[in-house]
Amino acid sequence: MTDFHNHFTDRDSILCPSDLLPQYYTREKWESIKKLKPAHLGEAGLDRRFPDLEEQKKKLLEILEFAKENRLLVTLHCVRCTGAMLEILKAVKPNEKSVIWHGFTGSAETASELYRLSVIVSIGPRLPRERIREVAESNPYFVFETDYEGNSEEEHKKIITDVYNSASEELGLTVDRLEELSCDTAKAFKTAASARS
Repeated sequence: MTDFHNHFTDRDSILCPSDLLPQYYTREKWESIKKLKPAHLGEAGLDRRFPDLEEQKKKLLEILEFAKENRLLVTLHCVRCTGAMLEILKAVKPNEKSVIWHGFTGSAETASELYRLSVIVSIGPRLPRERIREVAESNPYFVFETDYEGNSEEEHKKIITDVYNSASEELGLTVDRLEELSCDTAKAFKTAASARS
């Protein structure tokens, strides 16, 4: 089963070469990344656990506008800032399937808003099982992840298996079909930058 976001292995994952999390972001790092124009930016986003939310919003807006202009991919990080994140995404209107919301735990309404914006949601172990159906039905652009940071292959395999099995039971689809659907979404994401000039 493919895990599209983890820190255990980069095989088949949607992982980012740049780290733009609010707690690590610096202007120098961002200027350096802009010069390189990697195909994928992230994790970038908003996190209420850290100060200066208004400054975080300005930085994220700049990152998303730069990504849109240069046809780059972005992985979003969002902690207790859903409304602000949606406002920024609506203002930017990112390129189709070029943004993924990592570790999505929001509502069906938010998932639906993201679908209208062509933003992919990544479903992992933090999304309550009973909400998997409503999120997946509200936004069929989804992948599965663990966000696993440990180093045990056995523990990693158990987490991703549990995520797929829960989704399979909630959605009434086989694990193989779910993997096929999420691989199609991941492929669309990974190729969204193919029109880069």
